[in-house]
Amino acid sequence: LKVMDIMKKHNMIGDDGVYAHLLIILDHHKEYELLCEHYNELPFPPSPVILRMALRAFSHVGDWQTSISILSQMHSPNNSPNLPSINLVLGACSKAEQWTSVISLYKWIRKLRLRPDQECCNTVLSACSKVGDHEAAFNVLTDIKTKTDFDTTIHHYNLAIYSCATSGEATTAYELLKFLKTKESNVRPDSVTYSSVIIHAVRRKSFQKQW
Repeated sequence: LKVMDIMKKHNMIGDDGVYAHLLIILDHHKEYELLCEHYNELPFPPSPVILRMALRAFSHVGDWQTSISILSQMHSPNNSPNLPSINLVLGACSKAEQWTSVISLYKWIRKLRLRPDQECCNTVLSACSKVGDHEAAFNVLTDIKTKTDFDTTIHHYNLAIYSCATSGEATTAYELLKFLKTKESNVRPDSVTYSSVIIHAVRRKSFQKQW
């Protein structure tokens, strides 16, 4: 930091490599706020190395808007967005309760044909349950079954059911509950499953008749 201060004082711009090494030190010590501050003062376009460090830093401090902006700059052949990078932004958006941004990022993941992991799926399903995007939730369930090496859990289904009920698709939530009680399902409903359906069922007379 002293070196950087001297460079600024004497108008010594330096080069990308100098800044990269200084930011690497900040990144190593998890001084994310300082890293963000100095990233914003870069006198030249950031390199792929700096972009990756900045993405990690801004995501950790919860600046979801800058995180998305940096992610959009990672479009070179050697620095294209990967799942770990997008997961960082998903985390930042989730902490800021930017649920629609989380879901939009997942659509981008699908467009890039990336293979989602458990962290990604859990974050997106949670967002779906908050805003009631049952279609996106079902896309995640489908991707878990067809694109991942881990199984769907009752937690995944509970979030999907909650997203259905939140969006007013109470009947769809009930149908999913019925599926979980069949032999084709690899998991069984738990108390959270039933409470998620019942809480929203009592609000809709048409749905109450099915009980």
